[in-house]
Amino acid sequence: MKNLLVIFSLLIFPISSIAGTFTNGVPVAVRKSDWSKNLIFIRMAEPVSNPANCGSDAGLVVYDSNPSAQAALSFALTALTTGMKFQCYIEDECSKITGNAMTYPVCSMYPEIVK
Repeated sequence: MKNLLVIFSLLIFPISSIAGTFTNGVPVAVRKSDWSKNLIFIRMAEPVSNPANCGSDAGLVVYDSNPSAQAALSFALTALTTGMKFQCYIEDECSKITGNAMTYPVCSMYPEIVK
């Protein structure tokens, strides 16, 4: 019975869905980029979590196609102006910005402002 429960759990919650992590930091710049994919780049004051081993941990990327992109932009700008922290969930994905060869972690969901 235990084995059946473990197998069922793995089918419902695949291993790849737990590969990410939450990360947060104080934004020092927020930039819009229309290169390749439309996206928002949030540069942080300190390195962020980088589970995908992207080329840089200096900031985060949020795709415009992300359903929470507008909220993420609003939260990042608020954190930038108030000095609070912007937080989001990062999965195992990297993205380039503005033709730069460097890649950055992608903020995929759950954007928020934290103290």
